Amino acid sequence: MNKSSFCEFIKRIVCVIWLPLFIFGSLISIASVAIKASEVSESTFDISVNGKEFYVGDSVELNFSLKGEKEVSAFIIEAEYPEGLDAQGFVASDNIKNAYWEYFDSGSKATFIYTFKDIPLAPIDNMLTLKFKAGENIKGEGIIKVSVKGALDENGNTLCPDSEGEITISFNPEKEKAKLTKLVPSAGSLSPAFSSDIYEYKMYVPYSVSSITFSEEHTGEGKVSVNRKNLGSGGSVSEFIITLKDESGEKTQYKVLVTRGEYVRPSTGTKKESSSNNEGSNSSSAESIILEENSELASEHSVVNADINVKTESNSSNNIEEVILEEPEELKVSGDNSFTSFLLGAGSMLAGVIIGLLSLLIFKKIKDGKKEK
Repeated sequence: MNKSSFCEFIKRIVCVIWLPLFIFGSLISIASVAIKASEVSESTFDISVNGKEFYVGDSVELNFSLKGEKEVSAFIIEAEYPEGLDAQGFVASDNIKNAYWEYFDSGSKATFIYTFKDIPLAPIDNMLTLKFKAGENIKGEGIIKVSVKGALDENGNTLCPDSEGEITISFNPEKEKAKLTKLVPSAGSLSPAFSSDIYEYKMYVPYSVSSITFSEEHTGEGKVSVNRKNLGSGGSVSEFIITLKDESGEKTQYKVLVTRGEYVRPSTGTKKESSSNNEGSNSSSAESIILEENSELASEHSVVNADINVKTESNSSNNIEEVILEEPEELKVSGDNSFTSFLLGAGSMLAGVIIGLLSLLIFKKIKDGKKEK
């Protein structure tokens, strides 16, 4: 076998042996990478935001949750935010607060670093929230760049690969303030007349009104509350605060000052009569009293004269005189005129009959006496 043939033989052996070894080694490498990747994907960080559109003054919150089965012993979270957002710190679970952590803000990027203390952090929802506030200068769309780095399990192995992402949110101009469109008191009227852009009013109610309620209508979604219902005492001023709270928690307040009328005591005057208005005199006498008698009685009966005593009592304080008439017992007038006439007629007839009978008896005795002689 010459030299060239020997070299060719060696090449063939190497190809036959090396090629299968190379293919086998490649397959093993691919399998190990797949296994490694599957192990890494067991735990991940999920990121969510509390909205897509925000107004000036709204809170923007990035919520981080650990998903999977393995515990985490360390991680770093960074959030680069646009100009116009103001970092407001973070809210974390108790497990994170009880471990080693550090938070700092550079004005454009917020960073949170966590390292476990005693027990690694188990998978949990909303384990960490980074908070921002929409300022007046931010408009249009804004992008927040978020990255999670250095996530390790309890054994110090990589829990998941470093990852980055972008969250796009929209910012609008200042939203319209929630307002009342109608406000009507149960008594009285507002001064000035109600307007959505006027926030202070006055009104007056009489003393008979002791409480007031309000009917209202408002823009958007929200709830209306009133600080009181009852009024104060007569002559006092009561302050009513009507508060409209919209769905974002922003409050709009209207003030109504209610004056209650004073109590007026009703008048109870009485009429007083006096027989004399002459000053300096505390007593007077009745000059004459006239008795009127029934004309028919006067013709049939004799009038019994009676003295009528007049008593006067003087009230020096009120200068009022009282006159009291006393009627003697002898003066009595009773009966009906027709019945009296009947009695008189019947008495006269009876007397006539008796006199007639007596006359007949006398005449008979005289006659009998003459015959005996």
